[in-house]
Amino acid sequence: MKILTLALGLFALAGATAGQAAALNIPRNAKVVSADGREIGLVNRVLTSGEDVTGIRVIIGSRSVTVGADKLSLDGEIVKTSLTKKEVERLP
Repeated sequence: MKILTLALGLFALAGATAGQAAALNIPRNAKVVSADGREIGLVNRVLTSGEDVTGIRVIIGSRSVTVGADKLSLDGEIVKTSLTKKEVERLP
């Protein structure tokens, strides 16, 4: 499994400022779980601007959606979002 090393700014969740991004290892195809505890899909791509992570692309069925970094946290190799599954399904 290929590991992506990146800096993920968890501004709202961790109270970090733009210059205080936490270094995390996110496995490719990591499971993404919603705020209501339901499995949403898999990490397809990590989106960045310079060295800052701006979000992830999540594969849901046959399409992918973007979840912003301010809605994410990491628990081991599982990515958690503060959004419900229904909210994520409505994202572009």
